Amino acid sequence: MMELLVVISIFVIISGMILADYPGFSERVALERTAQEIALSMREAETLALSVRESVPGSGTFAGYGVHFASANPREYILFVDLPVGPGLPGNGVYDGVSEEIDHFFIEKTPQIVDICVNAETNPPGNCSVSFVDIVYLRPDPTITITSNISGHPEFSVKVQTPRRNYSKEIIAWITGQIEIR
Repeated sequence: MMELLVVISIFVIISGMILADYPGFSERVALERTAQEIALSMREAETLALSVRESVPGSGTFAGYGVHFASANPREYILFVDLPVGPGLPGNGVYDGVSEEIDHFFIEKTPQIVDICVNAETNPPGNCSVSFVDIVYLRPDPTITITSNISGHPEFSVKVQTPRRNYSKEIIAWITGQIEIR
């Protein structure tokens, strides 16, 4: 009987410790999932651009594909096609509205985008006052452009954070194609 009481006591203590940190655990999992989804969306844009996908089926037009982040919308981002600005011309390298939208992603649960920074890696501390940033993967060359309301950039980062416990992840993308989650 004494052994059973000791085993149950140990079980209750361990369960209590696990359940006490459940909200933090839940926030960390949601944050990790959100960071992975953002990075995956950038990879999807790259794959669409390099896989010879027509922007309009049957048109013979092979546009670039990109991802748009806006500081005014901290819980969403957009996968888009960079449609040509005219016959035989490339796209302009930025998201021009719903006519270019392929998919609209909404960040569920607690994390949200708190900072969009450019040049933080190449010229610290960078500039975190941009209103938007677009990363566009062009074809047929594997060219990548990163554009904000300021100008073009060699890299940018998107910081995602949970509001309660201030856990954060940073997704960094370079014009070389590298995407990193820190």
